[in-house]
Amino acid sequence: IVNDPSLYTDYVINIAAAPTPTPQSLIVGHVTWQGASTQPSARQQQPITLTLKMGTTEVNFPVQNTDAYGYFTYTLPSLAPGTYNWRVKGPKFLANAATVSLTGAPVTTFEGGMMRAGDANNDNVVNIIDFNILKNSFGKTVGDPGYDARADFNNDNVITASDTNLHKINIGVLAPPPIGPDR
Repeated sequence: IVNDPSLYTDYVINIAAAPTPTPQSLIVGHVTWQGASTQPSARQQQPITLTLKMGTTEVNFPVQNTDAYGYFTYTLPSLAPGTYNWRVKGPKFLANAATVSLTGAPVTTFEGGMMRAGDANNDNVVNIIDFNILKNSFGKTVGDPGYDARADFNNDNVITASDTNLHKINIGVLAPPPIGPDR
């Protein structure tokens, strides 16, 4: 055994308390899905995306489902306080947009409004392309050959006149485009 105390070194170890985690801020939005049953309802649980933008800062949050009351919650990254443009979009619905003030509060809420149905191909326009998707699936229910869930605007798993009416009343409605550099 070789033992040479001249090779030993003493070190000072400082033990510090773990850093206190920074509380994360949340943004909570609310929408109502046109044609779905009155809230609360499982038919109000639909996919939504949120975009926040101020100047060159843009955050695109991933798709999540709203709850039965139409609420959705995202954890905010570290963002500068200010007024941000927001935009919400569901795959079968026209987008809505406005502004929200982020102040650093633990929770910021905003109302996303009525999500207007009829956009079967998710291009933010209700037109003949969406109608053709609806027409090809009309009268079909989940599990039937030819059933296309994109045409189920009221989220009841069957394509009926209710879905056709939702498409019809929103033809020509102007929806907010993606938030661009000028917004």
